[in-house]
Amino acid sequence: MVLAVCSFLIIFVAPIQFTFFGEPYDRIIISLIQAFMAITVVIILVFALSKLKKLYIQWQLRTNTDDVAQSSV
Repeated sequence: MVLAVCSFLIIFVAPIQFTFFGEPYDRIIISLIQAFMAITVVIILVFALSKLKKLYIQWQLRTNTDDVAQSSV
């Protein structure tokens, strides 16, 4: 997942200045657009990894509970 986010940032966010190449946009505005997109993607990544961690912990607790119940029988 981290590699997918990194490749998205490299492939789509970095060359965004070429999309606006013929337009009269200032470099500051293009940099702000790039920064906003990068920050948004990183925040989404953090929330997704947090959700995956919670799901993994719940799965581990359920698996350990099942193992303890089977070993006591």
